[in-house]
Amino acid sequence: MLFRLAETAVLCVATVNSLVVLRLLSGAADLKTFEAGQLHSLANLALSAQGFGMMVGFILLGLGSTVFAYLLLKSGYVPRAIAAWGIFSSLVLAIVTWIIMIFPNLGKVIGLAYMGPMGLYEVGLGLWLLIKGIRAPIA
Repeated sequence: MLFRLAETAVLCVATVNSLVVLRLLSGAADLKTFEAGQLHSLANLALSAQGFGMMVGFILLGLGSTVFAYLLLKSGYVPRAIAAWGIFSSLVLAIVTWIIMIFPNLGKVIGLAYMGPMGLYEVGLGLWLLIKGIRAPIA
């Protein structure tokens, strides 16, 4: 739960940075004291901060999802293969995002492909829960 709360907080701040960029490039009257080049530099800085915020959010998402998938594995509510894939894909998301933060050029090579396993897990888990439901023990 703490990972998910931290993730939400970080991603909210990253979203605010996106709104700051829109404000800087809006041409508002109170920004006329800045030159165009200064506004573009400030906008680029805010976009960079937004990108790093998203990456930190993805790391927290991966860590929180790892714990969630582990609990699903131990509970037996869903097939072990789905839960195990969730652990794997969540760790891939967290670790590769962290590596891309350290080596930014790697992100240009990989793109968003490393998020694919997590997408498969989330869609697969969602479909399983929608179609089959959970196998909860009857007390």
